[in-house]
Amino acid sequence: MWDAKTQYNYLQYLFSGKKAYHTPGRSWLFKAGDAFFVKRGACIIEKFFEEPLVILTFFIPDSYLQAFMRDNNLLRTSSGFSQQNNDLIIPLHVNDLMSGYIESVMPYFYSEIKPPERLLELKFREALMTILTDPDNLDLKAYLQQLSSPQYDPFQQTMEANCLYNLFPGSASPTEAGNTLGQLRRSSYIRQDD
Repeated sequence: MWDAKTQYNYLQYLFSGKKAYHTPGRSWLFKAGDAFFVKRGACIIEKFFEEPLVILTFFIPDSYLQAFMRDNNLLRTSSGFSQQNNDLIIPLHVNDLMSGYIESVMPYFYSEIKPPERLLELKFREALMTILTDPDNLDLKAYLQQLSSPQYDPFQQTMEANCLYNLFPGSASPTEAGNTLGQLRRSSYIRQDD
């Protein structure tokens, strides 16, 4: 097990192996065929060594997700909202379309010819659209709607989700360093607009 901190959100799909994520209030165990979204922040990750861990990971800044939601108004107005989910990890439903997407993107990683970046971005946008139009992935859709809201405060969300982790290198806690919340907000400890 190890503590993991990331300044980016990420989307993972497991081809083989197992991986567990632990946060102060919850744990998740993922296995081959599972997909999940991890919000930026900190958690404890546990790997299992019975079989090789093979994963596909996409690191995604908040700014990219916000732009994606702005570009796709259809995703912002929808019935069937999920309740606010403050969990760091959002498990995703893997339907036939998502499985087909994973199969369609794999040749790009093995090809000797480097695909154009624009094509890879289009493929990634396809993945997001596929995930977000699945009615079983309302938690992620609700989170991305919150993320793209003008009232969204990434600093507050990051601090609340990670209050038990030391995100302040060089000191045991922000108060030991003599920082108030306002000073922390103005400092460079946590980047707010990736």
